[in-house]
This record gives sequence, structure tokens and C-alpha cells, in this order.
Amino acid sequence: MLDIDRETAELKRRIAGYVSASGTNLTGIYGIGPIIAARFLAEVVDINRYPNRNAFASVNGTAPLAASSGRTQRNRYNPGGNRRLNNCLYTIAITQARADTEGRAYYLRKREAGKTSKEALRCLKRRLSDIVYSAMRRDADGVDAACATRARPTANGQQRDGDPSPATPLFSSSDKPRPPTSRPIPTGLAHRGPSWVAWSDKVQSRAALAYIPGVIASRSRTFGRDTRGKT
Repeated sequence: MLDIDRETAELKRRIAGYVSASGTNLTGIYGIGPIIAARFLAEVVDINRYPNRNAFASVNGTAPLAASSGRTQRNRYNPGGNRRLNNCLYTIAITQARADTEGRAYYLRKREAGKTSKEALRCLKRRLSDIVYSAMRRDADGVDAACATRARPTANGQQRDGDPSPATPLFSSSDKPRPPTSRPIPTGLAHRGPSWVAWSDKVQSRAALAYIPGVIASRSRTFGRDTRGKT
């Protein structure tokens, strides 16, 4: 058990270093620590694959499915999508709903509107999906801006350095992340005992660690060239 604890702590330390080196904005969102941030970076890789926030929500399973019938208009739980990303969003939602955050206020508004606790939590997950998408788009825009600043073509096709690119905000200020905080163990894991929680953390850490070095290396390479073929 002590060996597992030591190995888990070492993996978490290394992942935290990789995530910090990536310069991502994800850890600025309330409820996201290095492990969850690493999971998003490893699973998504390139946020530009998703043209908008709705496409991202469809992929991570937070976009509800239409289940209307006759005059009854309703949506139902979506069991599809990437369940690893969905689990991360669930953990963030639970963390925010338990603290004095904007997420809790949003959750309570949905409850007052007549939704059940599970439906309100799904609504919060969908909103958090948009916030995560916003943060990852800001990360990608920062990389693209650095590429454009280092080498932008002039009218005669020559490259020049230091030419700043225009910055157009994609999202409103209401999507700004909250200050970082430590991430508690999800409630669903607590009843299984400390041994199971340590083992689960180690498995998640190993999975994220397998991808993060490649992700960070890919991000570093984009500062030297634009990977999407722009000129």
C-alpha cells in the first residue's frame, strides 16, 4: 500500500509539472486540478477539431438527447460520447455544486425551475463543457498567435518577425474561470475505501501520463510552425 501511495504521489507530481509546462488555462477553472486537466489535454489533443461548443458537448456526452412526444417537450440523459471526459465534467460539477461558486448558483436556479437534482446536475455539466471549451480555445488561440507573431507573410510573400496578429475575443467575460483550488475525491469513490481510491488514482494518473508528454511536445512544435497549414 505504501509503495502504491509513493508511486501515485510521484505520478501526480510529474503530471502537475507537465500540465504546468503546457501553459493551459484549464487549471484556472474551479474544480479542475492537474489530473483532470491532463485528462482533457490527453483526450482532446487539438480543440480545433471541434468547430463550436455544441460539437464539443456532443462528443463528451453532455449534450442531451431529444425525447419529446406529442405535446410533451423534454430531453433525456445522453449515455454516449467520451465517458472519460464526461466523468471529469461530473467531478467538476459536483465540486462546484458543493461550494459557494457560480456553478452552485446555476444548479440552484435549475432546481428552482422545477428540475430534479440529476437534471440540474446535467445542466451544470453542459454549462461546464462550454467553459472548458472556452478555456481550451484560448489555449489554442495563444499558440496560433505566437506562430503568427513569429512569422507572418507580407504582400510579396516574404516572412517578417514580430508582426502582431489581431486578437478577437471568442467568448464573453462571463465565461472567465474561477481561481484554482484543490480537487476533493468524488463522492462515488469515497465509500470504496482508501485502497481502492489510491488504486483508481494511480490508474488515472498512468493513463494521463502516457499521453501528456506527446501533447506537450506537439504544443511546443506549434510555436515554430502552424500545424494547420496556414500561410
